Amino acid sequence: WSSDVCSSDLSLKISSLSRRLSVLLPLGLLLFGSVDTALAGGRFPRRVSTPNGLGRPRSGTTIGGGVRGAADPTRQFCSQRLENSPNLTALIPASDSVLHTLNPDPLVLVYIPPLPEQSSGIAKLTIADEDGEFLGEATLDVPRDGGLIAFALPNEILPLVDQTFYQWDLQLACHQQITLDDPSVSGWIAYQEAPTEQRLTEIPRPLQTRNALGRIDELSDAGYWLDAVLETANLLNTADPETRDAEVVPRLETLLKQEKLDSFATYFLN
Repeated sequence: WSSDVCSSDLSLKISSLSRRLSVLLPLGLLLFGSVDTALAGGRFPRRVSTPNGLGRPRSGTTIGGGVRGAADPTRQFCSQRLENSPNLTALIPASDSVLHTLNPDPLVLVYIPPLPEQSSGIAKLTIADEDGEFLGEATLDVPRDGGLIAFALPNEILPLVDQTFYQWDLQLACHQQITLDDPSVSGWIAYQEAPTEQRLTEIPRPLQTRNALGRIDELSDAGYWLDAVLETANLLNTADPETRDAEVVPRLETLLKQEKLDSFATYFLN
């Protein structure tokens, strides 16, 4: 079942996001038609409930300094002390250990510290099912200077199955090859199928922006935090400057702050 093939297309850096997102992460790639469908109707399907007892993904997947949040007291990454960077962090809601999404081909956001000179700049992405059974893997190229990246899941498991939980684990190489001691970060993701596609097209840009702002709020309220953040990030690049500063940026800051990830706002905005 393995797909241990280098796939740089699976990893996209979000540096200078407000200027580059339309190239790196176009709305169609972020959310496809599934989210647009639910948004067009103004309602979202009830997200799949997190099973009782769903705990951390496979034991040992945060060795070497990989953490969910940025408050790692050791400040160590690849045996080097981090002075001006957060540690390896998956942007996962503090209120729920699962990333719920309406996208059958989702992206996951991870912050990566600058890699040491001896690193090969690769990462290994592994996917398992709810019971820990291996489903697939891929080797990704990651930016050596670090930053906020978005990675896709291996093609062999796509599209995701409706109302199914997946475990993912991303491990970075501190040297030329990945070893068990290298830092990693992990999490859960679950896909919820949306209603029949009804994409929003041929809408004047100001109305698109206004509709998108409402959709972001509805996505967040319905529990699709990841989709709300990605849609907000896309809107940073497409909204007019006044709307961006007055409405889009505050929404992004609120989404991150409510899940204790507000320290990462600068990596979307710079």
